[in-house]
Amino acid sequence: MAFLLMGILGVVAGGSFLANFISHGQFFHLISAGTIPVLNIIIGVKVAMSLFLVLWVIAVIQVKEGEQV
Repeated sequence: MAFLLMGILGVVAGGSFLANFISHGQFFHLISAGTIPVLNIIIGVKVAMSLFLVLWVIAVIQVKEGEQV
């Protein structure tokens, strides 16, 4: 949803999907590269959430198999 929101903001502000609508800043600052670092952070959070979900499901399955009936 956050990635889609950034794309829609690009349409609203810049005229195309995922357009760079953040102005250029100073060197070595997060926002100085425009929307690319922000989109990479969004993708990183998505990957971390997916990995957490996979590990959580594996843990739940292991608990269910270890239970005595």
